Amino acid sequence: MSAKLIGWCILFIMQCVCMTNVSAAPCLVIGETTAKLASSEGERSPVFMAPSCESLRLVSGKAQASWVGRDGKPRIAPISASGPDASPEAGVAERSVYLVWTELTSKREAQRPAFMRALSKEREPRVFVPEEGLVLLSGADTLSEVRVALLKGEAEVSATSFQVDAGSPVRLDRAGLALGEVYRIQIRRGELTEQWRWRILTLEESLKVQEQLHAIPLSVPDRSQQILVQAMLFEQLQLRVNRALAIQSLH
Repeated sequence: MSAKLIGWCILFIMQCVCMTNVSAAPCLVIGETTAKLASSEGERSPVFMAPSCESLRLVSGKAQASWVGRDGKPRIAPISASGPDASPEAGVAERSVYLVWTELTSKREAQRPAFMRALSKEREPRVFVPEEGLVLLSGADTLSEVRVALLKGEAEVSATSFQVDAGSPVRLDRAGLALGEVYRIQIRRGELTEQWRWRILTLEESLKVQEQLHAIPLSVPDRSQQILVQAMLFEQLQLRVNRALAIQSLH
């Protein structure tokens, strides 16, 4: 399924939800996988998407509602027998919740290179590179050759290359990058070559994103669930390459 078609499906679902209940807003339910919750779709256990967050009621265990607020900050609200401590306003979290859930539940690993190349044909997508580096591949099945080139227009100003052994993660290090500038990143694995053109976030932008990311583990102990909340944050901040890479790491 193409990224464009998924986008149209998400918009259609959002419109249906809004027509059904103008106050309904979705959230991603996380917490103990053995927890039980009553929802508008029946009894469920984390992790799942609730189309109407405020209708959730805890039956047993511990669970939380998660979404990203209009201000770009992650929200984690405990759910009790009387409902969530807080729930998103309609129109705030829909896209990030639906899109992350769609990405998570669809089988699109084989389409990753084409999807990422499609992004690079438009204006360079903004990409956040954390202090510890950005994992592009969790582990290639063959030796990878990576080339990172700083661009000014279409001209290369400088470039570095390195190799990554099979089975090791392919990581884009932030050290050595000129933050705020445009780079061409190329990975060659055997006969397969992937190439992207990205604009790296400035230091100021990166620090703001890093601050939001650091807050997530304080409320979400499970690593895979942390990544889901991170993916919603990236989508809300329109860092869609980061969102795609985060979801890819869960497959």
